[in-house]
Amino acid sequence: MDSNIGKKLDGRYELLELIGKCTDQRMFAMYEAIARGVTLEKLHEITKIDYFFLHKYLNLYNMECRLKEGNIDAETYLRAKKMGYPDKAIERLSGEKVPMHRDPVYKMVDTCAAEFAAKTPYFYSTCDKENEAEQFIHAHKTGKKKILVFGSGPIRIGQGIEFDYASVHCVWMLKQAGYDVVMINNKPKTKLVKFLHHFFIWI
Repeated sequence: MDSNIGKKLDGRYELLELIGKCTDQRMFAMYEAIARGVTLEKLHEITKIDYFFLHKYLNLYNMECRLKEGNIDAETYLRAKKMGYPDKAIERLSGEKVPMHRDPVYKMVDTCAAEFAAKTPYFYSTCDKENEAEQFIHAHKTGKKKILVFGSGPIRIGQGIEFDYASVHCVWMLKQAGYDVVMINNKPKTKLVKFLHHFFIWI
C-alpha cells in the first residue's frame, strides 16, 4: 500500500478514476481527494461508501490541518491520540515536540458475548485510562512462562490460509510444550476465528 499516492497523481481526473476502483489504493486516494477539496458528496457518488465513514476521513484531515498549525496543547494532543495519531506523526506534522506522552492501554473484546467468562479474549490498543488487559492478566495468572508470537501483519482476503495455518500450528506446539502463548497481529479479522488456540491476543 502506498500512502504517498498524492505525490504520484497530478490530475484530479486520474485521482477520481482511482477512487472508482476497489483496490488497496482507494483509501489513500480518498484522503488525498479530500485534501484537494473534493466533496464528500462527490466521493459518495463515486464509491457509494456511507457518509458515516466518509466523515471519518474528513475528521482525520481536519486533525492533520490542526496539527500543522503547531502550538499543540494537551487537549489537542489527547484528541489526536484518540484518533490514532502516534507521537512521531504529531511531531512530524506540527514541527514541534509533543507536550506530553500517553502510553496506550488495551481494551478487551469479549469473545464469548457475555454468555460466560472469556478465557481467550483479544485486546485492541487505544488511548484511555483504564487498562483491561492488566486486569485480565492479574486475574488469570497460571505461573507458566509466556511466549510471544508475532503475526505477519495485513493480508488480503484469500491470503489468510497460510498465515492461519502457520500461526495456529505454532501456538499448538508451544502450548503442548507447556507455555502460555500471546499472539500479536494488526489484522483483526484473521485472528477472530482463531482465538480458542491462544492465551490472549493483542491487536
